[in-house]
Amino acid sequence: MSTYVDDSDDERQCYYCGCNVRKGWGAGEKDHFPIPKAAGGTAMVWSCCSCHDMKDRFPLDKWPIEWWGAVIESFPKLNRETRIFLAKAIALFYHTQHKDDTERTAVLEQWRNEEADKRAA
Repeated sequence: MSTYVDDSDDERQCYYCGCNVRKGWGAGEKDHFPIPKAAGGTAMVWSCCSCHDMKDRFPLDKWPIEWWGAVIESFPKLNRETRIFLAKAIALFYHTQHKDDTERTAVLEQWRNEEADKRAA
């Protein structure tokens, strides 16, 4: 099965989570990736509605702490270049959007400390 959208695919999988995406009513959505449609992107992947919502309809600054925890937890499973890219992207987002967000910083730091304590135990 191709990564990019092929309407003839009988078995479709969400590009992000891997779940099966049905044809017909309640089917997944075509998601512009890697370049958003607004930036001229034409390539698309299949996405389940849940992942598409999470990607396009929840701004990063509105993500719950549990989603950030899942991102940090999965970093070791990614290749080196992906980890570095994501680290730089998150840092750029943080520095441009959250210069004064001390509460979120404190919560993230607390979560990191709790995770470190769990690993040490």
